[in-house]
Amino acid sequence: MDNKTVVAFGEIMLRLTPPDSILNATQFGASYGGSESNVLVALSCLGNATRYLTKLPDNDLGRGAVLHLQRYGVDCSQVISAGSNMGMYFFEPGFATRPAKVIYARKHAEITTLQASDINYEKALADCAVLHISGISFALSPSVEAVCFRLLQEAKKRRIPVSFDFNYRAKLWTVAEAAAVYRRIIPYADIVFCSRRDLTAFLDVTRENFFDSYGNVEYLVVRERDILSGDTHKIRAEVYTKTGSVAATEKEFAVLERIGGGDAFAAGFLHGWLHFAGDMARTLAFAADCIALKHGVRGDVLAARQEEIETSDCKDVRR
Repeated sequence: MDNKTVVAFGEIMLRLTPPDSILNATQFGASYGGSESNVLVALSCLGNATRYLTKLPDNDLGRGAVLHLQRYGVDCSQVISAGSNMGMYFFEPGFATRPAKVIYARKHAEITTLQASDINYEKALADCAVLHISGISFALSPSVEAVCFRLLQEAKKRRIPVSFDFNYRAKLWTVAEAAAVYRRIIPYADIVFCSRRDLTAFLDVTRENFFDSYGNVEYLVVRERDILSGDTHKIRAEVYTKTGSVAATEKEFAVLERIGGGDAFAAGFLHGWLHFAGDMARTLAFAADCIALKHGVRGDVLAARQEEIETSDCKDVRR
């Protein structure tokens, strides 16, 4: 699969970060980020061919987002440019007992107007090794939900594996709304990223009986986070197939910023799945290395080479 492309669909936003609190801010640092685009940036830095599908405004904000992606080698040839509205989010860093804060300004972003007929699926999915998508995208608007399901259908028609991250955002929709959609998504998925709580809340299943209902899934990747202190977390992750657990890992690490950690984990897993010849223990350990390293980086993306990640000093508690 070395010459194949990882394709992802989603929204990339302008991120505005104050030096302290949003309320007292007189200036904001600007950058770009979004779950699926973060995954592609990390994969591109690891040497994978990547392609992003989205809709952006036809102005300097949209072009700035494209330049951000192209800087890391992401193919933006299928990005649609039209209109003038850019999705944004404001991120207030937390510290110690003060939690981080996120305020969205994305309701009228151009991507919410995207229609299923706007995409050239032959070009979008050409030479695709895996299609990655998350629950966030399905919540953006009814028309974007239709785009997402069309992409799933087109991927399956072409026998392209699908990677799905639950990635639930309470500010976008309710648990009940998400559950109804997620139950329609999982039958298309080959790789699923979630927590045990996600399985119960959205699918009304447990890890133990998940494959009884969703036998189409090749790998169920379950990740949990333990907050040991304000600046020290531990990740626990396992990979399951129909035969049971095939890999497990735990990793403890310091936290500078949480944004993008799950995206780095998903990118690390997909990279291992593509290149580590079925070695799930190595794949999961690499994904854990990615999330640990990302927590020490400000901004949305993990831009690191494989050697840098594998030689990082974030040590596993158990493998």
